[in-house]
Amino acid sequence: MISLLLTVALTMGPANQNPDSELDALVAAFHQTMETRTSRAKRSNALYRIGMTGGDQGVVVLLSLLPTIHPNLQSAAVHAISLADGDSSGHQLENLAASKTDTVRNQALRCLAHMGMEQQKWLIGRWDSEDETKTRVLILKTLLDNRASGLSSLVIRAANDDDNQLQIAGLQGIGRLKLEKGFNVLRNAATNPVVSIRRAAFSALGEFGGKRAFRTLVDAADDTRNDHLMDSVVRALNSADSEEEIKVLLKALNTRDTLLQEKLLEALAAAARHQPELAADGLRRSLASNDFRVRSAAIRGMVVARPDDAVSQMTKRLGHRHSSTRTDALWALSVLGGIPEKTLPRLVELARHQDGPTRLHATAALGWFDHDTAHATCLARLADSWWAVRSAAVESLLRMRRESSVQQLIALSQRDNGRVKTEAIETLCLLTGLDFGNNSGAWRAWWSDRRPDYRLPSREVAEKMLQTARDKIIRDGDTGTYHGVTVPAGSVVFVLDTSGSMGSRYSSKETYLSHFVRALKSTLKNFPASQTFGIVLFGTTVRPWKNNLLVASEANIDAAIEFLSESRAGGGTNLFDALETALFFEDVQTVFLLTDGQPTIGKRTASSDILNEIGRLNRDLKIRINTIAAGSAAADFMSELAEDSGGNAVDLTRG
Repeated sequence: MISLLLTVALTMGPANQNPDSELDALVAAFHQTMETRTSRAKRSNALYRIGMTGGDQGVVVLLSLLPTIHPNLQSAAVHAISLADGDSSGHQLENLAASKTDTVRNQALRCLAHMGMEQQKWLIGRWDSEDETKTRVLILKTLLDNRASGLSSLVIRAANDDDNQLQIAGLQGIGRLKLEKGFNVLRNAATNPVVSIRRAAFSALGEFGGKRAFRTLVDAADDTRNDHLMDSVVRALNSADSEEEIKVLLKALNTRDTLLQEKLLEALAAAARHQPELAADGLRRSLASNDFRVRSAAIRGMVVARPDDAVSQMTKRLGHRHSSTRTDALWALSVLGGIPEKTLPRLVELARHQDGPTRLHATAALGWFDHDTAHATCLARLADSWWAVRSAAVESLLRMRRESSVQQLIALSQRDNGRVKTEAIETLCLLTGLDFGNNSGAWRAWWSDRRPDYRLPSREVAEKMLQTARDKIIRDGDTGTYHGVTVPAGSVVFVLDTSGSMGSRYSSKETYLSHFVRALKSTLKNFPASQTFGIVLFGTTVRPWKNNLLVASEANIDAAIEFLSESRAGGGTNLFDALETALFFEDVQTVFLLTDGQPTIGKRTASSDILNEIGRLNRDLKIRINTIAAGSAAADFMSELAEDSGGNAVDLTRG
């Protein structure tokens, strides 16, 4: 087949009949990568540039190269053909989809599904005539992932097939397309003896939605004692957002099974983002549970739902006999605010507690008070042994806006390091409207020279002063930033999407992946030697660069850049697992997350479920998550993910 395509390519006219100096140069550059010890990613990028630049002539070149290159590069050559602007790329991919070489055929099928409606219709016809089951599975999955129309018949037929993998793809399609005539197929599959089919049915029922689907899921949760199956059911339940779905959860809460109660409350907490008033009653009732895990899940949900009595309910639990419930209540109050002044002595006491998370959340809660005792306690916490408590103290002092905080913050900026140093300096800027950067000597000199009657400007005035001052400062490009967001000192992890969609064209010269990899390399090159950092790439699987954070030495920066250079686009979007991996690095303080799509695979894929679980994991870590949304990413979801942790959100989507 490849030799036949080469003949077809040559009849279209050899590349050198119409000389194109840019295309010739790109072809020469590719051959140079083949003659030297260059990484596969760099060779792939050279092929992509041929496709994006050469049009139909580029397709001819790529087809002529295809039979001459190693199989591990052939998929990149096929992808490069799909990036070409010419009229022939779709037709040539259809021909390649008949290749006997698995790599070439499968990549051609994936590319066709991504190209548009005409090629998708061709794939639907190809599905009917295809004999090989694994190819039919691939066609159906890629069509579903690319939201092709006209799939109902294929999906139902697949869901009723005898082959397990094809059946699973069909079940996923019924859920995604919400095919009413397929509901009974889903319900029956939920009791199938094959575990993989049951898990697929649970996921599909969650996407299908509605009262019947959620009743089926609750019944499954009540019946199963398999942890992996239970996790699948819970993930599906966490997609509840309609009134009828939430009512199913509320009714199911009457169970005496505390584990099931906890799981149902997780789902209610996620649903509270959509229907807070409806979810609040079940959450409130569960606060009285005898099981601390059930109470904890209920408290998390109350923070999301924010009913009128949320603060009073949390205040009551500051004296609870169980320490985890006290800490949960403290955290809730630090988020909710509006804390009654009678609670102040208890919060001051807890801010000095030996338990770190207790001190952290009590210090954060004190920031809601404009009171001398609260202020003095937060100043004392600037010397805490745990950086997260010091960070919470800085945040509380900014909220209080008192002149007497300034000198202590200047001292902190001089003696601390990492993210707390950056936060102390930024807080000084936001309090005063001035910007001396990390020059502690300049801050001290200004403070000693101030007038005796000096008063801090209001927040609004300080922000205007600061903007004016910063507009006058000449900045050296984007040094110290990543997509416009300042990279703080300390420990930072960059989480970068390498899913298949990142291989799409970003500009006439770059794919999304090559563009954002280039931006990250630029940021890394500007790191000071004192910075510590890590990198996590994710597609279907998660790939950390290293298992621990490393200092930004020249050798480590070079190694990280080489790791990024080896990255290739492919697979699904396993956002949750990647972010979870980043949060579990020891001593990490800041995370940057970039994606161009919505979560499609992993432990959790529903946005409300991810928000709730990341919030739970990060509650006592205080890691700041900055998000960059590109392509077709859900910008609102990414913004909420950043906001929940006090991070910044950058919207680069094209919509």
